[in-house]
Amino acid sequence: MRVYAGKQHCICGEPRELLTKVWVQEGYLEYRQVPHSDPAHYEFLWGPRDQRGDQQVAGPGASAQGQ
Repeated sequence: MRVYAGKQHCICGEPRELLTKVWVQEGYLEYRQVPHSDPAHYEFLWGPRDQRGDQQVAGPGASAQGQ
């Protein structure tokens, strides 16, 4: 896909902003400093929203189908 930090991409925009401002704020990723790293290094981990598996993706009519 040729996605580079600091450069606009035609589909996903600026990747650093997508990761840190969108996915972290929505809870899909966690962004934290690696312990005892000097100079500081950061890592992305799956966040609580991804781990629970967003069941509402199918939409509101999906639960009525089983009744």
